[in-house]
Amino acid sequence: MDWQSEVNSRGGVENVEIHHCRIQDTDSGIELKASDERGGYIKNVRIQDCCIDSFFAHSTPYNSDGVKATELPKFENIQLQNVEISGNRRNYDVMGHPTHAKGKAIELIGFAPTLENNSDYFINQLTLNNIKIDRPTDSIYLNRCKNVQFSNIHGADETSQEVRISFGPQVLQFQLN
Repeated sequence: MDWQSEVNSRGGVENVEIHHCRIQDTDSGIELKASDERGGYIKNVRIQDCCIDSFFAHSTPYNSDGVKATELPKFENIQLQNVEISGNRRNYDVMGHPTHAKGKAIELIGFAPTLENNSDYFINQLTLNNIKIDRPTDSIYLNRCKNVQFSNIHGADETSQEVRISFGPQVLQFQLN
């Protein structure tokens, strides 16, 4: 399930709730994406009581046609609660292209500022609470994120707290409970 804020900074996607869903056997689970050049926003997203392959929020290197936006896209106030991430084991997507999702449970990457556009480019206000990662080899990666709170992130066995989390150089105000 993909959402894209491809609207030249005038609008976007907001106030979305997904609950009690199984989103599995997909190329990328739930993916929030935007082109650095198209702007727009994705905000106030709540995903609760779901089982998904993976969760991504990031920029895409395509869909940069049309009028260039004056501001970078904004992703903010994204919440995942009581979510099980089953993992993606596909080597290729439905179109036969190599998939980027294999081995990744969660990937949260904000936008790269440019000389022309140095607006706030961080994904802001992320809350992940009670997240179960089924495969211990799957990872969580964050970069260009701020105001991030993780609480009760665990492996398939709830007694196991081993989850691989890695950070890029730009993560601000991260809290792990």
